[in-house]
Amino acid sequence: MKVKSEEIRQRNLVESSILKAYLNGNMSLKWILGVIRAAKQVKKQELEAIFSNLRNEYANNIKFQELEKACKQKGFL
Repeated sequence: MKVKSEEIRQRNLVESSILKAYLNGNMSLKWILGVIRAAKQVKKQELEAIFSNLRNEYANNIKFQELEKACKQKGFL
């Protein structure tokens, strides 16, 4: 049970960091890539689901596009 809660905690951390600190805050692309890299328990398909949810609202956002491109280049997506 503990492992599952850690996965959920990391997924929530990645999602809120992308949304609040990166897209709507002042944190850099390099910073958010570090957060994603550090979240070892967040699987590729979970990250894809996060991006899919955010795409509805942020598809035309330059920072979102840069993050998605960088994640693909680094193999996170």
